[in-house]
Amino acid sequence: MTKIREQIACLCVELAQDRLLVQGAGGNISWKENELLWVKGSGTWLANANKEDIFVPVDLIKLKQAIESGNFEFKPEICNLNSQSKPSIETILHGLMPHAVVLHLHVIQVLRYLVLKDCELFINKFTDKFNELGINSCIVDYRKPGASLAREVLQAISLKPGTNVLFLKNHGIVIGAHNVSEIRSILMSILEVFEPVNHSSHFKFEVQALAPIPKSELYTYSYILDDAIQSMVFDDKFLRRIRSSWALYPDHIVFLGSKPFIFRSWEEFYDFKSHGNLLPELIFIENIGVLVKPTFNMAKMLQLKCYFDVVSKISVGDDQFNVLSDVNISELINWDAEEYRKNKNEE
Repeated sequence: MTKIREQIACLCVELAQDRLLVQGAGGNISWKENELLWVKGSGTWLANANKEDIFVPVDLIKLKQAIESGNFEFKPEICNLNSQSKPSIETILHGLMPHAVVLHLHVIQVLRYLVLKDCELFINKFTDKFNELGINSCIVDYRKPGASLAREVLQAISLKPGTNVLFLKNHGIVIGAHNVSEIRSILMSILEVFEPVNHSSHFKFEVQALAPIPKSELYTYSYILDDAIQSMVFDDKFLRRIRSSWALYPDHIVFLGSKPFIFRSWEEFYDFKSHGNLLPELIFIENIGVLVKPTFNMAKMLQLKCYFDVVSKISVGDDQFNVLSDVNISELINWDAEEYRKNKNEE
């Protein structure tokens, strides 16, 4: 293991300890070494960087040639035929960034602003502080991850040379730096600028208070044993947000689906079931609880907690969330690249 790879692995594990920074298979990192771009494999977890081979080497020269020719649909060439993973969906983005190390995260402190219609107003108020900290940032409009986003990013950084931080609307942040130490420093500076997020919830609920599950559903569904998650269906404000602002960023849609399944009672759920509908993995029953099937894995659980953290920790009107359009959602659902990433987390 080279020195930079060891440093990258340590950083990944460090960041993954905090779910406000890393959520399961979300986020990625890369570094350029000689003529290779090493990037996190699709569907792998940053948390496993020191115990699994999660990084995939791709030909950096050919990648740059594709970018220069405007071929953003280019399929990166893997330089290790024994690799068990595909390169990250965002490999092109990592390749076009001029920095030696590039980090992409869905940081809750920032994401809670990036999902708002007026996110520029919130982020631009920090411009002076960013300048003091040596952060040269730009805001990038939402685009489908992969080729479309890479095009948008290239246009943004071409208009603003020297950019080292990208704020991606309805998505996350990208940081570019000369080395791992600088990456960590920039990230810490960003966290200092944005208001801190408290891990605890102001919603008060205890799972012990949940009513017994009806016998007919006892072997199909179980309660999520998390006070914060359960509080979601006992709060009218949160229920409204689930209904009106479900599709806010890609990972949420990929892992949790295009829409929420909310029922006013068990009776309404039974009616839904009686019509032969496919029973969803995740259901919300008002003033009853949040329930899941046994197939609801940890990757999905972390995305549900991420949604709670984003939506519960900002005080704005329900109409202020910039919900992704039906077209945006359709681009993500059943997309081969995202199906691969999701399936990797169900093995």
